Amino acid sequence: MRGFNHRYRKFAARTAASVVLLALLFSAELATRAHAQAAGDAELPRGMSVARMTEIISALDENMEAEGSSVRFTIEGTALILVYDEAAQRMRIMTPVADETALSPDQVKRLMQANFDSALDARYAIAQSLVWSIFLHPLDGLGEREFISGISQTANLARTFGTTFASSGTVFGGGDSQGLLERDLFETLEEKGVPI
Repeated sequence: MRGFNHRYRKFAARTAASVVLLALLFSAELATRAHAQAAGDAELPRGMSVARMTEIISALDENMEAEGSSVRFTIEGTALILVYDEAAQRMRIMTPVADETALSPDQVKRLMQANFDSALDARYAIAQSLVWSIFLHPLDGLGEREFISGISQTANLARTFGTTFASSGTVFGGGDSQGLLERDLFETLEEKGVPI
C-alpha cells in the first residue's frame, strides 16, 4: 500500500505536466472550434468555470486543497483530484484505484467490459502503473449536474473496483436504480444552500 500512496503523491506533484499534456491532446479540438467561430457560426455555449467547480467542491468538502490547476478533495472516504486547463477548456476528475501490476488478464478484460456498460460517464484507465477511475469533459457544455454526477461516478467506480465495477446503480441497457452517492451529493449541496 505504501508504494501505491507514494505513486499517488508523485502523480499529484506532476499535475502541471499532466495539464500541459491535456492542452496538447485537445488543441486540435480547440482549433476546430476557433475555425467554426471564425467562419461565422454561432458562438459556442460556455460551460463550467473553474470558480464554480471549486465552489461546488468546497461545499462538498470544506477541507479541499486547491493548488495551481488542481483541486484535491475527499468524498465519503475517496480521495479525488480535479485537474483542469482553462486554455484547453478541459477538465478531469480522477482517483487511483489499484496497482496495474496486480491485475490479472481477466481483471483487465473486466475493466474493458465495465467501460462499455457499467462505468457510464466515468472510465477505468491505466497510467503511471496505476489503474485510475476518471471522468473527462470539456469545460464548454459541462453543466453543474453533470459535474456533480462526474464526481459521484468517479468515486463509485473506484469503490466498486473488484466487485460490480459500476459508477452508479444504472447499467447501460439495463438496471433501474440511480446512484445513491450522486443523490447524496445533491442533497448536501441543497442543505448548504448551493444553488444547482
